[in-house]
Amino acid sequence: MGSLSQSARQLYAQTLEGSQVSLPHRFLLWLVYVLYHSARLIKSSLYSLRILPRRRLSVPTISVGNPTMGGAGKTPITAWLARVLGQPDRRPVILSRGYRRGAHRWMTLVSHGGKLLTDSLEAGDEPYLLARKLPEASVISGKRRASTGRVAIKNLDPGFIILDDGQQYYRLQRDLDISLVDLPLRPSQFRLFPFGELREPLSRLARSDLIVLTRADQTTANQRDAAVRFLDSTAPRIPRAWASFVVLRVRELGSANDVSVSSFKDRRLLALANIAKPGGFHRILNGWAPTSVCTVSFPDHHRYDVKDEVRILTEVIRNKVDCVVMTEKDEVNLPPGFRLTVPAFVVEVDLEIRGDGFEIVPFLEEKLFKKSQDYQYQSMA
Repeated sequence: MGSLSQSARQLYAQTLEGSQVSLPHRFLLWLVYVLYHSARLIKSSLYSLRILPRRRLSVPTISVGNPTMGGAGKTPITAWLARVLGQPDRRPVILSRGYRRGAHRWMTLVSHGGKLLTDSLEAGDEPYLLARKLPEASVISGKRRASTGRVAIKNLDPGFIILDDGQQYYRLQRDLDISLVDLPLRPSQFRLFPFGELREPLSRLARSDLIVLTRADQTTANQRDAAVRFLDSTAPRIPRAWASFVVLRVRELGSANDVSVSSFKDRRLLALANIAKPGGFHRILNGWAPTSVCTVSFPDHHRYDVKDEVRILTEVIRNKVDCVVMTEKDEVNLPPGFRLTVPAFVVEVDLEIRGDGFEIVPFLEEKLFKKSQDYQYQSMA
């Protein structure tokens, strides 16, 4: 089964790059295309025609998502929204699907009242990270977010709710729909899965309330201009904002001790990453001007085991690196007792978001909270 999934990932990677594939593989891709998008179209039509009911929560609700496969910064932007919009009388609750979380319960309360209530295996890595970074928020992990939203309303008294990765979750209505577009634009972003990255047609962007272009700090002026032209033709009337990743801190693995970025100068780094698009992380490290950056990447949400530990140690020796640098997502997926022969460090990142011609936080507050007094609770049964 492992070799089959690996072959599928390799085939998908080939199609994203625009490489030629064999006729049997092309037939397989078309079969996946028909099945996937037929199911998506049927599901969305059932909700559009109100055959399946869409529910509304009794508090302002934000959805953060993207029309493409893979990472575009949804979880960091979810954390940013909880911080900038959260106030003492606005207690944010985050509803996460909890990919690869423990499956023996239909939902998991990950945190509440500033306390972590479970671990990353039970919660899923991204909900656990959100809970760890946001003591002011409560986090619930569970696929049925209409139901977890009902639990939040009844028990947690939220001021507002955020759906992390909620764009394709049609069952819940939202007051603010935020779509992310990952920069720089790539040809694969304009093709439907599995021939490209699109989970749904690009026309979905025009139904957003706000489009955030992520990784603006890692693109050139020409690439940003190309993105503006693309949005002018695809979603011309939708407000847009630019998001840049910044290094918040670097600390020793398993410790709260911070280290300076300047301490990595003239050192050979091994970059460890189990995120969807590790290229952005690699560009951050290259900007530190170390002697060199070697990379070892694993699939998104990958949970490390003994075989991975051996592979990483082999790369450390082969490349004669001075230290290993990883993301927070890698850290929470390491097994107990994980050991390296060189120092290891964790990079924590944050976001800076600016509106394109407007102040972003007042815009969000106006959109989200201006009708909050008019909410009427509807049964979610």
